[in-house]
Amino acid sequence: MVCENPRRQYLIVFDSFARSLIAKAEDGDKPYRVDRVRRVGDGYVIEGMAASGGPAFRALIGGQRLIQLFVSGKVIQTDYCR
Repeated sequence: MVCENPRRQYLIVFDSFARSLIAKAEDGDKPYRVDRVRRVGDGYVIEGMAASGGPAFRALIGGQRLIQLFVSGKVIQTDYCR
């Protein structure tokens, strides 16, 4: 899925078998650490840590598509995807 934030557009690649999530952007690929994957309806909720020890993330892939970043349990950024 393709996501956007104020700085750039990037591609999210999720492999449910390998339990891996990678953000692909112009400045290179960034693997995210996947801690939890839940199947919800026709999609997935993926949770873990963003690249380079960054904030926690939650990705929704399916009917609703977005990535949220969290610090201390609070949403600091939401990137909408298509």
